[in-house]
Amino acid sequence: MRQANPPALSIAGKLLEPRRIVVPTDFSELAKRALPFAANLARHFKAQVVLIHALPQLPEIASGSTVSISDYREALFEQAKVELDGLSRGALFADLKVRTWVSLDDLPAPATVEAVNGHRASLVIISSHGRRGASRVLLGSVAEEIARTSPVPVLTVTDRAELWQGNQPILVPVDFSPASLYAVEAAARMSTLLSLPVRLAHVIEPPQSPAIVAALPEVSEAPRADLEIAARKKLGDLAAATGLTGRYHADITFGGPKERIVRMAQDHDPALIVLGSHGRRGLGRVVLGSVAEGVVRESQWPTLLVKDGRFLERWPGPTSSSRRTPGTAQGATC
Repeated sequence: MRQANPPALSIAGKLLEPRRIVVPTDFSELAKRALPFAANLARHFKAQVVLIHALPQLPEIASGSTVSISDYREALFEQAKVELDGLSRGALFADLKVRTWVSLDDLPAPATVEAVNGHRASLVIISSHGRRGASRVLLGSVAEEIARTSPVPVLTVTDRAELWQGNQPILVPVDFSPASLYAVEAAARMSTLLSLPVRLAHVIEPPQSPAIVAALPEVSEAPRADLEIAARKKLGDLAAATGLTGRYHADITFGGPKERIVRMAQDHDPALIVLGSHGRRGLGRVVLGSVAEGVVRESQWPTLLVKDGRFLERWPGPTSSSRRTPGTAQGATC
């Protein structure tokens, strides 16, 4: 159901975009797993929810059939409108503004990106299987394409994910790439909205082989200490640049990035994990390489994928020039 975009509000000449969260659904039970997360974040964002559905690809119509393609498509369109309307009127969204939108594009990923752009959305929330790695998220490669092409962050929710409760932290792996710096900014704003602490995690891969470290511990210890001090300072600078000073914890560890980050997630049971994605070739190129695939595959945690800084103008947070962008934090680039 295509709807016109409402005008942006204006305060002192500055445009303020209405905040919206896009939630694609195919009406499956798995897709419905994303709905509680959308409702929860919509309340904190003070946002509208946009439930969308892409009409499925039409089957071949047998020769001589009395059903035309246009009639069949119209029936699917009307059925989708009814199902979306039913979801929007559910108890989950009782106190929220919900829009529904049926896309005539039978490809879910382009339809989702079209909805994000058309509704000026701030966030996409999608359900994922989380069983066979990033390439198998939601209808095969759909989530991969959405994460790669979406101009706003994408939150993936698996069939085992639980809505955060209490004071669970937001876990942010940081390798100081530009994408990971924007992930920290997203986490900082999430932290403020959800009143949750943040754990910034940096994994240092040992410069020496395990054999050398074991044979010459006195030689390897000094570089390790220096590397940890440098990394901790850079995380502190990054925290200061994103307003996290006093409400974050830094985890500096040595070893394999994938194993260490997954272990930290298991130890701390985060509310969500925020990962920077380069957005070049899908989730397989998410920051720290295979770390993201491992995290998504473990899948009991919602995972927010942040590609760049375009989301900043649409998310709640400081807009004054007094805050530097993450990439300009002193000592925060390498």
